[in-house]
Amino acid sequence: HNKKDDLWMIVDGMAYDVTRYVDKHPGGALPMENMAGKDCTDVFANYHAAKVYKNMLPCYYVGEVSDYKVYPHVADFRRVRQELLRRGLFETDMRFYWKMASWNALLFFGALYMSLGGASTAARMGGAGAM
Repeated sequence: HNKKDDLWMIVDGMAYDVTRYVDKHPGGALPMENMAGKDCTDVFANYHAAKVYKNMLPCYYVGEVSDYKVYPHVADFRRVRQELLRRGLFETDMRFYWKMASWNALLFFGALYMSLGGASTAARMGGAGAM
């Protein structure tokens, strides 16, 4: 079950036959082919929203994996990830982007003003250098 025409994945100890979905995957077929036949729980969790778990995965469900094993270091990673999620550290803070855009606009227009309206050659050269 590790080929493009027969592709299964394991997520949280459950097997999914995603063969019909491979060509529709927004990230392309290659990431799915790389994880075919393997436990991709952590990769899946890192790149997919919770709604994918609830709405898309169930229709590809095949069954539970009988010899599914979570190694201690993987369990530790998952605990840390859950704690970071709980703290909201994966949430985007749009204020950061507004600050960066404002700062870049200030620098650009300041440099433009100095380049075009500078009273001295040094001011114009400084504005041109800042651009």
